[in-house]
Amino acid sequence: MHNHKGILCLSLAGMMVLGTPTHSFAASTTSVSINPENQFQTFKGWGTSLSWWGNAIGNWNDSTKQNEILDLLYDQTNGLGLTVARYNIGGGDDPTHTHMRNGANLEGYQPSEGVWDYDADESQRYILNQAINRGVNIVEGFSKTPPYWMTYSGCSAGNTDGTSNLKPEYYDDYASYLADVYILFRDTYGITFDSISPINEPNGPWWVVNNRQEGCHYTHDEQNALFKVLNDTFDAKGLSDVTIAGPEGFEFDATLSSWNSYDSIAQSDIDKINTHSYYGTERLYLNTIALCKDKRLSVSEYGLGVGDHDHNAIESSLELAHKIRDDVHSLQAETWVYWQAVEEEFNVNNWGFIHASFEGDESYDITKQYYGMGNFSKFIRPGSVIIGADNSNMLVALNQETNQLSIVIINDSRSSQNYSIDLSKFATTASYATPYRTSQTENLAQLDNVSINNHALAVTAAAKSITTYTIANVTTDATPLFDRNKSYRIVNKENNNMVIDVLNSSPDNSADIVIMNKDTNSISQAWTFIVNDAGEYYIANDNAAKMLDVPGASKNNSVSMKLWQPNGDNNQLWKITDLGNGYYSIINKNSNKALGVKNGNFTNENNIDQYDYHAYENQQWKFEVID
Repeated sequence: MHNHKGILCLSLAGMMVLGTPTHSFAASTTSVSINPENQFQTFKGWGTSLSWWGNAIGNWNDSTKQNEILDLLYDQTNGLGLTVARYNIGGGDDPTHTHMRNGANLEGYQPSEGVWDYDADESQRYILNQAINRGVNIVEGFSKTPPYWMTYSGCSAGNTDGTSNLKPEYYDDYASYLADVYILFRDTYGITFDSISPINEPNGPWWVVNNRQEGCHYTHDEQNALFKVLNDTFDAKGLSDVTIAGPEGFEFDATLSSWNSYDSIAQSDIDKINTHSYYGTERLYLNTIALCKDKRLSVSEYGLGVGDHDHNAIESSLELAHKIRDDVHSLQAETWVYWQAVEEEFNVNNWGFIHASFEGDESYDITKQYYGMGNFSKFIRPGSVIIGADNSNMLVALNQETNQLSIVIINDSRSSQNYSIDLSKFATTASYATPYRTSQTENLAQLDNVSINNHALAVTAAAKSITTYTIANVTTDATPLFDRNKSYRIVNKENNNMVIDVLNSSPDNSADIVIMNKDTNSISQAWTFIVNDAGEYYIANDNAAKMLDVPGASKNNSVSMKLWQPNGDNNQLWKITDLGNGYYSIINKNSNKALGVKNGNFTNENNIDQYDYHAYENQQWKFEVID
């Protein structure tokens, strides 16, 4: 390992090209359209969890190197500019245990029943304060386990067989512990947690006694019960405005499985859906739930280390970049948090942005993942709006405070890729774009400006690279057709007192979609419109958090619509066209047939079907915002 003599400056003026990649041009050019009408979420920030590196680095004696690491992560000019910190509220293990990995033996604030140590965890708290001093403005409190003395095994790493470890008689005590830690940080340390998350990867069977880190398994029923107890406890302590987050499944499907198992009370007690994104595919489904149920949504953990231990390996950066793109674009997460920005240096570990010694020699190295992360975090700043771009290798964001458009292009292939990016839908842009590239031989290297000609940006993405193009003076007059944060009634032209509804307010797959008299108290008449890159829409029912769907992807006339869970297929996508008379047609992408009231029969509970579009009034619709 090489010791660092001084901080590596990452200011834009100081970025250096470390080598010259091969410029081999691909045979064809891919056209990409960016349309500011297709707006996704407002992004709130990038971050990292502080365990276990905060505990380890917070104990370093070399304050110079300690500050270098902090600047590399949090400084907005010379570092990554992370603004989210996940603080690990330690459960605290039996003091006689010695099985935790370096940094993972976190001190709890209640080391034994009835005893409090209000000065515990000094090292992680020190790192947290230093991060706040450098610009962190979202601090999340999360817990992996209750204190060891509340558990069956007497160990904060898990139960003997990987089953549930929190004793039922301690649910109230554990909830009080988290509430009292929240109050301690707010009133004594001047830090207010943005949210509190009580469980971590609860579905996992790997939380076993004498494991190398804290953890606790919970069944679905136990999760359901714990969230209710937590909410009631926080309310009783005057903390009803605190955001409760969860369930922190280790992948999308596990998070979805937990959520769908909860009853309506537990779901209402959760204000923010947190998910880890190691595996799974259910991004659209989770996003639909969050939008329909008015929940915040975040990726609270992800990390990786592809290949053999190599600080300069580009493969980890490329995989990281694709994960970020998919999570921020398709899940539409409001924040995105890496697991440990700083990992312990040892030969089998290729995770993290920085590798450091957690014991002994106080030294560190920067990995290629650091620069790949910088392609996103340095340019897509909090407050930026994610914009649709019809290419899965791109993430686009517009910061309307600074009028900067940032386009991140990922190329994990062995050959260069040509793109022509259409910017004509923006009102103004600068005449050029400035690229910053990370490749096998470059670390966020600033390259020559690229001209914008005839509202198009022609670029070549080098092989095995991540390139961010920034464009100044970008403005737009575009107004999205639908506000993603509002719900709408879908009202028919022939009878303005009748709207699209779900029969009997059913939340089930295959429930009938019908026409009904308008009822301002019916949530099953409320619909959320979720736009995609091409300006098409998923139409989600707020009551069910499921989609308006053409069953069996049929292309036949007179097929009645059903409700179905989100799957991203074309039979759940709709093209909405302004007819110029205050009404719109709604055409299915798969069948190219129009949504209408079946046979024009405006009787309550008559089906909504698809049919060739003839511009009949029963095929024309308007959208009323629900206040």
